[in-house]
Amino acid sequence: MSSEPTQQHDAYDRFAEICHEFREYPKLQLQSQKPQDAFYAEQQWKKLHERQEDLFDDDEAELSFWETGRSNKFPRQAVSISDLDTLREHLIRKETDPHVRHLFIASEDSRSPLNCSMDMLKLVGSYHQIDPSFLESVHTFGAQDDPIDCGLAHFRASDSLQCSKRDQIELKRLGRSGRNLQLSYLLRSVEYSDSGSTGVWGWQIRQAANYHSFDVNTGRSFWLTIKGNDLFEKRIKDTCHLLDIPSETAQLDKVDVSPYLKASLDTHVVYLSWCDENWRSFINDVEAAVRKIVDPVNGALVDDHIDRSNGRANSWPRSLQGHRQLTLLSKSQTWSNASGSPGEAPPMLSRMLNSTSSTLGSWLKREKNPVSDPEKGNPAPEQSQNLSFISSTLDPHGTLDRFRFRDLQSLHKHADVVQKTSLVLELNIGVLRDIDDYYKYLAATEFQDTPQAKAIIEEFLREVSAISRRLETRMKQLRSLNAYLDQGMALYEKVLQQRSNQISTMFAEIAMANNQQMQQISDKTAKQTTSMHVITVATLFFLPATFVAVRATCPSIGNLI
Repeated sequence: MSSEPTQQHDAYDRFAEICHEFREYPKLQLQSQKPQDAFYAEQQWKKLHERQEDLFDDDEAELSFWETGRSNKFPRQAVSISDLDTLREHLIRKETDPHVRHLFIASEDSRSPLNCSMDMLKLVGSYHQIDPSFLESVHTFGAQDDPIDCGLAHFRASDSLQCSKRDQIELKRLGRSGRNLQLSYLLRSVEYSDSGSTGVWGWQIRQAANYHSFDVNTGRSFWLTIKGNDLFEKRIKDTCHLLDIPSETAQLDKVDVSPYLKASLDTHVVYLSWCDENWRSFINDVEAAVRKIVDPVNGALVDDHIDRSNGRANSWPRSLQGHRQLTLLSKSQTWSNASGSPGEAPPMLSRMLNSTSSTLGSWLKREKNPVSDPEKGNPAPEQSQNLSFISSTLDPHGTLDRFRFRDLQSLHKHADVVQKTSLVLELNIGVLRDIDDYYKYLAATEFQDTPQAKAIIEEFLREVSAISRRLETRMKQLRSLNAYLDQGMALYEKVLQQRSNQISTMFAEIAMANNQQMQQISDKTAKQTTSMHVITVATLFFLPATFVAVRATCPSIGNLI
């Protein structure tokens, strides 16, 4: 009988030493550690120090405690602690631990440092002997440019229920029996941000980490919640009065833990229900954004088939149908008219006069119709109308011009959002499944002889199963939306390809029209060159006679003067 108080005294001394050396958390643990557990704790200790600047904000430290007092009643206001000394005084005191204690750690957002110092977190971890595995969830927070861990959600659990008496370390002074269970889980959900973004881009994936320990003999429970805002703190404060917590008793061996177990499981439901919220609004916003882009594509009237039987081939301008043959024919006729037939050649002077008059006549016609002159860069009206007609026949309904590559980029962004949120739902369902399995195990082992506790656990498992089914429904919705997105992106890519083909066809037609204009300019230049040759010959022919006539009239002019 005398050895038991000595063991308790030694255990409490060891506990006090661990609290004094809190900066070594999580390397120092009250329970004996296996080699792998010691190595894991060492790795977590190093990682905490590596991420100290990103993970903690010492200047904004403010821990919020919400815990029961006398008669297991919650206070009107939470206890706010902002420095290490005050935290030590609050935790390490001569009275037993409260039956229910909530500790809330927050930050400005899910990618900002926590309002806690590393030493404060280590002191809390040492005093409540928080399992080192919970630090995996802590590392998802802190300053980060982009979200990390790719939608990670997990569940960890351990207990000392099946351990030997030696490993069930009792601290009677604190109201701890040494037979407790510890579990932690990291969940994610979608929340609407107040960053100013609207629609689907206003939604953000947020994480929440929760640690819970429960003493199966005394019913004492501890909760540590980390989230990017004070959502859970408000909810716990608003719902705590609904929990039926019995008045505190000092009899560790004669406590009916069923009411405390029910209060613990009801609190779990408050946390777990969060991962089922907001999905309906989020999915509706995503679907509306996707349909806004995809529906016009589904209704687009696009035909890439050219049927010659419907007159489509005849819609091309005459300049693009046998233009070269017409040009050669016109050119040969011009030379024939200029030179005449060999058998019926008129006199030389007559031929020159006819050629000169025809050239002057063509110049006068061009001056009367300057708009139709290709040399001045203005296409003929008929040619311009033909080009417009070509464009209208390629896209008769004008639908292709409304589709842009940026819309396809938006669809890819939506697909990325759907994929990430689908992963979040799938991992959350896995966490709920693990919680279900763990409490089924407790009902079949620790509480197998306690019908009331088993009934409470079964009711809790029904709640968990309902949440899981709702998440599965949301995941099926996202899968259907993802399939719709894939079809929409494939169709959009084809429409953009059709639009690219239309633009290529238009450029080809414009190039052909320009080539036709250049051919017309070349033909007219050849005609004008011939006319200039004729004028030059005529000038040379008449110039000597003109000089003689002027010379002959000079004496008469002199006599008149």
